[in-house]
Amino acid sequence: MCYSVYLSTNSNEDLSLIKSEEFSLSRLTTKDEPDERDMDNTEEAQLLRLLSHSNNWYLSGKNGGCSCHFRHTEESFQTNTKKTFMPYFSIPEDWSPEDPEDVESTASFYDALVLMVSRGYQVEILDAWTGTKPARIRSMPVSLSTVSRDQFRFFNGFRFILEV
Repeated sequence: MCYSVYLSTNSNEDLSLIKSEEFSLSRLTTKDEPDERDMDNTEEAQLLRLLSHSNNWYLSGKNGGCSCHFRHTEESFQTNTKKTFMPYFSIPEDWSPEDPEDVESTASFYDALVLMVSRGYQVEILDAWTGTKPARIRSMPVSLSTVSRDQFRFFNGFRFILEV
């Protein structure tokens, strides 16, 4: 079981060329290539259909593979109870230890997001744990001018629509 983080953008830039020791982005689909996933019903294909832009990428940690080695919330959005978990951004706290490498990888990726959004590109980020049902994904706008590099984290089961 792993986290998967997907990035969707209207930028045609090759994001796999971003030089970072902390993360890598792998191309999934582009508007110039037909997407064979349109015909399948895999978990990834269902999640990608939730994204608005035609250029989609998969975020991996510095050692490749999954998206687990970043800051994530552990709680999921509860829709069938009166209590609703509302995620919040915060700096790492001593009372809730986080892996320093996860913190640095997330901060490094945040820098790339700020650069893209500041260039005028539209960007969405979707974070899902293995087995997350697409119908449970919630969307929320996230202003990178309000959320700092040290506060940024991914929220399981959420699609961020990034803003300046």
